[in-house]
Amino acid sequence: MKTVAIIMSRWHSTRLPGKALADLCSKPLLQHVIDRTREAKLVDEVVVATTINSQPIIDYCEANNIPYYVGSEDDILDRVYKAGIKFKADVVVRLWGDCPLISPKQIDKAIELFDGHYVTVGSEFGIVAVTSFREIKDAWLNISNTEHRHWIHKYLSRVLYSVDTQGDLDRIEKYVSQGNN
Repeated sequence: MKTVAIIMSRWHSTRLPGKALADLCSKPLLQHVIDRTREAKLVDEVVVATTINSQPIIDYCEANNIPYYVGSEDDILDRVYKAGIKFKADVVVRLWGDCPLISPKQIDKAIELFDGHYVTVGSEFGIVAVTSFREIKDAWLNISNTEHRHWIHKYLSRVLYSVDTQGDLDRIEKYVSQGNN
């Protein structure tokens, strides 16, 4: 089973234009995310999913041998789905290119908690979202709502970490027993 981390990054930002390649301690912000993601033990491949209007990011990826996919500016679900196809993902780890402090341990923790259904692990340093490529494909085929194609989690969030069933209790016990309380 291949686990692919897909880092979402686009050039145009209204609040900080070009932030993906903004200098942070002598390297681009995006490179910090890539490096930290590559440190995660449970990720098989790290790729950048960007847009056609993000030529500086495309050029950066090409110059630095970083695998990437170029897709829709507005349809994030389409971008994730097609990147998953290109890189033959079985499990998709979604990350954001503007979270340079994301922890490799947080990424691994989210993957460990993944039991076939969408899971997110968040901290003050960012969010890690893990799902099966099968769920991404299902969403891609069935969501027509523009908002849900942008905010994929609104469709995929079917598992919450509260306790209503024995399965919920088992999932929470796994989390707590690993020292996450």
